[in-house]
Amino acid sequence: MRRMLWTLGALLALVMTTEARASAVRLDADTLNYDPSMQKVLAQGHVTLSRGTSRMVAKMGEARTDGSVFVLRGAVSADLREEGMALGSEELMYFSGNNGRIVASGDVSLRRGKDVLHCDVVVWRFSPTPSYNARGHVHLEWEGKHLWAGAVSRDGDLFRATGLERFEDKTQGMTLLAPEFEGRFEGDDVVEVVASGGVRMELRRTNKLVVVTGAKGIYSTKRGTLVVSGGAAAKQEGRSVRAESLVLRLDTGRIEALGKPQVVFPISTP
Repeated sequence: MRRMLWTLGALLALVMTTEARASAVRLDADTLNYDPSMQKVLAQGHVTLSRGTSRMVAKMGEARTDGSVFVLRGAVSADLREEGMALGSEELMYFSGNNGRIVASGDVSLRRGKDVLHCDVVVWRFSPTPSYNARGHVHLEWEGKHLWAGAVSRDGDLFRATGLERFEDKTQGMTLLAPEFEGRFEGDDVVEVVASGGVRMELRRTNKLVVVTGAKGIYSTKRGTLVVSGGAAAKQEGRSVRAESLVLRLDTGRIEALGKPQVVFPISTP
């Protein structure tokens, strides 16, 4: 009876505190125990954390009695309808209050609309526009595009990737490699990507490979162009062109050389 009273008191504190800040957060489980020394509620079996229409489930969990932090562990599955996304991970920390956020770790898979994010750890902040940081074996998919990197972050309309392994636009048959990668969104659509630190772009057309290299590249999805500058060079089947900058039109594969262009053709052996 004493343990039950401790548990009921703890749950009441959790709900009242979080209701005062935002919508109520409810913790349910097969077993709930209150640890007065740590000021925590420990949950075991069919653990469910609810907020509005959102649901997060796991094998076990814990919560601070002030309702500020909830931790779920073991096969975590989250249907975050208020944020329009679904998430799976091994562990999830939910922070309530004005700076609400979740921190998911361990084989993270996050889906938002048609976008899919895989990584080791992601911090997702609750805000009117998408705001997150992902790191560790990051693989981001959207609209036929794939990005592999060590870390990716997005803050509203801007995103950045570091430790970039490669970027692929399968609809254009293009692969882009560069150490650093920045982009700009309009809504949920990527409209521009800037690659820097040494760029290599591979474009395949009818089994013919075009390779473009340079110091910096600007990829515009609206114009369907890639502009490479800084010692720009393009090669295809023994032919090459060098210039201060090259403009590659992805729909036709046509290359425009701007600024001191030099074209090299191979000479066949008689």
